[in-house]
Formats: sequence, C-alpha cells, structure tokens
Amino acid sequence: MVISIQDKTQLASLLNKHEHIDFTFEFAALNDAENKRWFKKIRENYFSCGCRTGAMFMTSAFVLSLTAIVYGWFFKRDMLSVMACMYLFLFICCSAAVGKIAGKITAYKKLKKDVSNLSLVLN
Repeated sequence: MVISIQDKTQLASLLNKHEHIDFTFEFAALNDAENKRWFKKIRENYFSCGCRTGAMFMTSAFVLSLTAIVYGWFFKRDMLSVMACMYLFLFICCSAAVGKIAGKITAYKKLKKDVSNLSLVLN
C-alpha cells in the first residue's frame, strides 16, 4: 500500500515510523518535478539500512587486519596465532556492526534535516 503524503504533519510522521511504509509526495505547493526531487532525496535516507557505511568500516578493518598479519609474518612470527586471527576476525565483525549503526544514525539525521528543510519550503 502506497501512502500519499500531502501536508507537513504527514511528512513529519515519517520521522516517527518504526516500520517503513511506501509513500509518495503530492504537495500542492510544489510542482511535479519538485515533488519528485524531494521524494528522491528523502526516500534515500528513509530507507537507508547503513550497509554502505558498514561495508566501508568492514573493508577498513580488513585492510588493517591484513596489515597486522603481514607485519606479524615478517617481523614477529609468534603474533600469528589462532587467537590473534580470532581477534582480528572479531575486530572486522565489530567494525561492520559499528559502521552499520553509524550509517543508520547518519541517515536519520539527514532525513530529519531534509524533512525540516522541506517543511520550510512548504510554508
């Protein structure tokens, strides 16, 4: 079911939804092109899951872990224990989770800002 958002109160309700809804914009104060532009901008942050940021954090952690392994292999042979590898794997997983959470928080802040800006435009 697609909900048509037509006023500022319906727009503000997007910030309070714990369950995502499918929506469209049909603001009378905006033309079709502006409705589509705002819809695209707000939809991107509304449906953001944090995966892109999680992947960036995980990739960074993987590169750091690989660097630690190479360093351990060439300079400290005893560093490459099973326990060290388990800690590096845990570091990578935790980094991905932290990145995902950071991505969701960032997307929500952007969504809040975009909703506020659109509300000002609609005045």
